[in-house]
Amino acid sequence: MEMLIAQIATPIVTAIIAYFLGRRKRGAEISTLELGNYKLMLDHNNEMLRGLVDQLDTANKEIKTLHNRIDLLEETNNKLESSNRILASTNRTLHKDFTKMKDKYPCKECPKK
Repeated sequence: MEMLIAQIATPIVTAIIAYFLGRRKRGAEISTLELGNYKLMLDHNNEMLRGLVDQLDTANKEIKTLHNRIDLLEETNNKLESSNRILASTNRTLHKDFTKMKDKYPCKECPKK
């Protein structure tokens, strides 16, 4: 009877031990695969972030260049507005002087109004 129990118990105990060792090994393999996948994902995300940082740097340089151009255009616009005011004032003065000269020295050949 003991022999029968030993013959039945031995494969059962062996199977249980093999199950738990196999389960543990499978768990370790799965963990290794998960870690590898996480590493790949992190590498991919880091590469994307480097690309985004490069694009951001380029965009910031372009923005700085555009701000400098805007400043130069504003300065040029202010100079042109100042020149325009001076020319308008000179034009008014010339118009007044011309009107005075016409009154003072009328043209004999010009038609009268």
